[in-house]
Amino acid sequence: MNRLNFLLCLIVCLLVPSSEAAYGEPITTLPPGLVVEQSGASPWNRIVLIATPRIASGDVDAMGRSIRDAVAKFRLTIMTQVNRDPQSSKYTLVNTGVGYSTMINSQLVVIDSANATDLGASLGFIERRVLGENEEQCKQVQVIVRTTTLFLFDVPAIFDRFNQHRRVVNRHLVWINPTNGKLSLATWLFDKKDGRNRLLVADPLRIVAENTREDRAIHVDGDQFFLGVPNENAFALEALPPGTDFSWTDPLQRLACRDSYDADLLSQLAKAINEACGSR
Repeated sequence: MNRLNFLLCLIVCLLVPSSEAAYGEPITTLPPGLVVEQSGASPWNRIVLIATPRIASGDVDAMGRSIRDAVAKFRLTIMTQVNRDPQSSKYTLVNTGVGYSTMINSQLVVIDSANATDLGASLGFIERRVLGENEEQCKQVQVIVRTTTLFLFDVPAIFDRFNQHRRVVNRHLVWINPTNGKLSLATWLFDKKDGRNRLLVADPLRIVAENTREDRAIHVDGDQFFLGVPNENAFALEALPPGTDFSWTDPLQRLACRDSYDADLLSQLAKAINEACGSR
């Protein structure tokens, strides 16, 4: 079975929300000291995504080498806690967390500003500032709804679109196949304008496989620097993580960027994603 067919099988058959749901809470921050790629020995036992930033385009010369290196040092890390019931053999998605990791003694380790030195990370002034700003971004990540099989959460982000750095919401849906434990991510973009959410239909729905490594290309806007120091709008993502794209259907467009979901709307969203992926 090729990769696309595997994903379709996973999505069409198994994106079914649990009847037990929780709503509107901050996402869990991954614990400092967690060794990411030895996750099988930890409650955080599955990797969803590791994204390594890379200054790729735009006014690259507007920034010094020290800032460029500091941006690339910290990797966005999304992981989950997955349990398997010994009696039913069913898998459940216990938790999903985000954090930033860096290489320490040849291992990828989750760190934060308070524990970086104790964990063996040697950080300069600029690196500490970048890490601190990354941590503030993590605090803004909001879980919209979670069940025993899925987590839906929003990440405020800046994307480079039409030669402008545009503030958007990057929605993530992580779900698990309760039968075989396969994990996947769906992700898409929308913006908030005049009190309304508007789907960015030019960016299709993207399905991302478990344990994806992303080369996260960053665009630089030199107009957002003052005396060589970037402000919060200086950097923008170029693209979503690598994966398989699916076109937006009318039902999915209506459901994809709601502020909240009750059990019925969540079921409709799951069905709409199933149908969008199955129509390809």
